Amino acid sequence: MNADPVQRVLESLAARGKPVRKEGAGWVACCPAHDDSRPSLAVGRGRNGDALVFCRSAGCRAAEIVAALGMKLPDLKAGSAHAFLPTIEDSHRPAQGSGFRTAKEAAQWLRSKRGAWTRIHHYTDAAGEPLGIMLRWDYGDAEGKPRKYFAPVWRFGGSWRIGCVSDGRPLYALSELGSIGRVFIVEGEKCADILHSIGVCATTSSFGARAAHLSSWLPLAGREACVLPDADAGGTGYAHEVKALLEALELPARVRIVRLPGLRDGTKDDVQQWLENRHHGDADSAFAELQALADAAFAQEGGAA
Repeated sequence: MNADPVQRVLESLAARGKPVRKEGAGWVACCPAHDDSRPSLAVGRGRNGDALVFCRSAGCRAAEIVAALGMKLPDLKAGSAHAFLPTIEDSHRPAQGSGFRTAKEAAQWLRSKRGAWTRIHHYTDAAGEPLGIMLRWDYGDAEGKPRKYFAPVWRFGGSWRIGCVSDGRPLYALSELGSIGRVFIVEGEKCADILHSIGVCATTSSFGARAAHLSSWLPLAGREACVLPDADAGGTGYAHEVKALLEALELPARVRIVRLPGLRDGTKDDVQQWLENRHHGDADSAFAELQALADAAFAQEGGAA
């Protein structure tokens, strides 16, 4: 059998009479783990070469899918797992081109150059295996205006490097998204974390409002997706780009753009200001309003403009 885990999945599907069709950066086929008459299985490749499998209709687990293909979960791996942010005694810059031994080494080297970061966000594949981290620094410029700086650290084969893959980037909190149900999409990891804190399934793409097209939106195919734009031109543009990307999938997502009440137009207000100013941090109240807004949007034909 082919050593490439993605090809192993594709060959196993074909051998079991499940025709495979190319879709964007991945493939689709009928799911072997349930009685599937319409192709609902999405197959993709993780950044470390692992095979990714998603059942978009019945919500079959990865273990059930691979078992139906005569495989085991470890067969989806391109290689052995690498330690993620382990404790180390030293931090050093490796030889040019060799990368760092761990993500923590790379992060500590960046800290030695830019100081302590404000936030750290972890990116994984659908099974929760580490792929990369995004470091964020918040600071004021010479005029006292707030500024932010981001630096990704990504796993490339057996080493970690400062930088990120050019396209097909995983969505944030991918392992928490499941395969069915409604997902809320926001601009930035900070906003996604805020929604997680009130019990909402949420994600975002990496590198801000202008890079949505560089992420793989395949895991949201066929699902309800509710985009919550920031209250500025960049937020509006991001929301419409994400909507177009999701609706262009072969199994399109049902997408609505929902503008949160209380945000000040023309500002950079986002879910943080909505939660603080409108709900005063009350998670139950915020959760109820958000779901009601989404329900109303999906009850209407078409998406919000």
